[in-house]
Amino acid sequence: MDWKPYKRLFLIGGIVVALLLFWAGIRYGQDRLPGIETAFVPGTDASAPSSETDPPSGAPAAPEAEAAAVTEAAPTIMVHVVGAVQEPGVYTLEQGARVRDLVELAKPSEEADLSQINLADFLEDASQIRIPKEGEKVQVVTNSSGSSGASGSSGSSGTGAGQGKSLVNINQATQKELETLPGVGPAYSARIIAYRESKGFFSKIEDLTKVSGIGPATLEKLRPYITVD
Repeated sequence: MDWKPYKRLFLIGGIVVALLLFWAGIRYGQDRLPGIETAFVPGTDASAPSSETDPPSGAPAAPEAEAAAVTEAAPTIMVHVVGAVQEPGVYTLEQGARVRDLVELAKPSEEADLSQINLADFLEDASQIRIPKEGEKVQVVTNSSGSSGASGSSGSSGTGAGQGKSLVNINQATQKELETLPGVGPAYSARIIAYRESKGFFSKIEDLTKVSGIGPATLEKLRPYITVD
């Protein structure tokens, strides 16, 4: 039997099979390339955040956000200013403000004589400050704590316990008795009583600063008038 014709057929068939396998391998590689490019792009970091504006999970909050969270409104006082000012009236200022701050807000008139008042003195809640005119007779009143204020013939500035009165026991005083203290109005007296009822009696005068809104400056003004005994 002569195998030569069959050898030629086998050779042709082998070439056809090889071409088919080669073509199939090219198509398979093309199908794989898009998936590879999507899964890995050179120059990128899979662990990087998806957005520049979104911080990574667990990152600390911005300092501004932390400051806003802990910031509390500062306690305020209300003071009445009259006399030689362009805009007399009741002003709300932060606790610890000075007479100068009030005068700047009220805008002293050309007739105002600021040399007769202590611009560096602390303001007291629910008090009245009278700005005298030039040539106006002013009586300077100094309390036992050392601070001074000016008053005209129409009345005196500020409110408070006068000299010669007995000390106010902040552990026993009623709300009305507390309101006789300089700078202590209904709001502060209510806070003192609320603190006393929830925390117990004050063991020393300095404990009064634990009441919201009463700072060292206010305590020094109250010290000559109060006791815990």
